Amino acid sequence: MIPLRIHISKPQTLHAVEMTTAYQAVKNDDAAHLFDRVAVVGADHSLLETFWHDSCVIAHHTLQEYRQQPTSCPTSSTRQDDDFHALLLMPENWDDTSSSSVVTSLQAFFVAYMLERWMALVWPEASTCHALQAATHKKQVLHCLEARKRKPRPQIHFLKKKSHEKENKDNNNRHPSVEAADDL
Repeated sequence: MIPLRIHISKPQTLHAVEMTTAYQAVKNDDAAHLFDRVAVVGADHSLLETFWHDSCVIAHHTLQEYRQQPTSCPTSSTRQDDDFHALLLMPENWDDTSSSSVVTSLQAFFVAYMLERWMALVWPEASTCHALQAATHKKQVLHCLEARKRKPRPQIHFLKKKSHEKENKDNNNRHPSVEAADDL
């Protein structure tokens, strides 16, 4: 079995959510009005904690088939700086080149899911896009976990025959009509 360690940083994820919400608020035509409504500020972190916990639960269930140890999933009684950790045991034929893609896609899922939940509250028109992104990233995680190495094809080694043996064989296998044409 091949071990796969996954670590998703909570502070990095929250920072990505904050930056994305600020960017989406500013790029809109009604930026002054939307920034106050859409951008995440310090008072909103308790709500983001709930979204973080929900995304951890979804990731926990998504990775459950491959877990060796339970994933650490923060609850309301744990510290606020808990990251998401998982140790997965992958089969021997798993394509380990996709390990970085698993972590990257899972990180993107966390951000997209949290954005979808946040936007559903403050700007419902924008939440659909993030919901689709979250679903896409979740599928990508599963696709990377299902990646397998191809079995190597058996190599067939042909013995080289001497050139005169090949010529004799070619002459013996000639079609009768070709031999008749040679006689003319």
